Amino acid sequence: MTLPPSPPIWLLLKKHLSSALCGLGSLFFLPTAWGLDTLPVTGPIVRISDMAPISVGQLVQAVLSADVAVLGEVHDNPRHHQLRGELLRQLPAASKTVVAEHLSWRLRFKEGGELLTNLQAAGFEEKGWGWPLHQPLFEAVTAMQMPLVGGNLPGESIKEVFKTRGQSLPEAVRSLLAKTPFDEQQRKAMDEEIDQGHCGAMPASMFEGMAAVQRGRDAAMAEVALAHLPSIVVAGNGHAWKHLGVPFVVYKSSPHLHTLSVLFMEWDDMRPSLEKQAFLAELAQQADYVWLTPPHPRKDPCESLRKK
Repeated sequence: MTLPPSPPIWLLLKKHLSSALCGLGSLFFLPTAWGLDTLPVTGPIVRISDMAPISVGQLVQAVLSADVAVLGEVHDNPRHHQLRGELLRQLPAASKTVVAEHLSWRLRFKEGGELLTNLQAAGFEEKGWGWPLHQPLFEAVTAMQMPLVGGNLPGESIKEVFKTRGQSLPEAVRSLLAKTPFDEQQRKAMDEEIDQGHCGAMPASMFEGMAAVQRGRDAAMAEVALAHLPSIVVAGNGHAWKHLGVPFVVYKSSPHLHTLSVLFMEWDDMRPSLEKQAFLAELAQQADYVWLTPPHPRKDPCESLRKK
């Protein structure tokens, strides 16, 4: 799939702005009208295809209807894990297999006993993932009796993947990547994501290795998701992009499947604005739904790099 070039932002605004402002306005100001009272709603849910605000119930149905749904996150935002956990609780029990970025590739979570201990046995790193941030998510998975399988490359293999530019990836992952090559536009987009994600401080000479790691992780999660249909992948937003991440690998390798991308993103002002509409319009090729939440308080991750 060759992606069309992104249209100028003023064209996107011209197309979407008037209807989006009318539709989103009520949602920004009436958060209690979104649907299920059990969810700790903190911001609007937007269907990107038509910029329409939707209810939690509508999002639940969209996730339920997908063969592979990818739910993103900002890793250190506890509300994102809480919201995704509650979202899973609205699905029928045992209706999906959950594939987690937080667990090692193909390792199965075993029920019974203490939750954290069982997660660690499947490759979960307590310190690295900041436990108990993800506790609400995994408690929901177990409560809903959903099989849980690891999708990420083992940590000890990452350095070798970086050094070999992906040649050391497992055969099943390399085979999937061979079927889903990037075009030049996507390679540039991936480099930009890597550059921005590292505050512009990473030498360009490292981009190829970092891209191999990112693509390897995407393909590893996609491989597990495809082996356990219907499935839900829970991962960072960087893996949930339709044009670069897990959804792209699934779509490119299995175009007959219905793939869904849901981003959980932060915005510091929940009121309607031209800036917000432009931001959402830019996501037209990159996601199916976006759930906006207030940002989680944190130090600027780039501050230490700027001082160097």
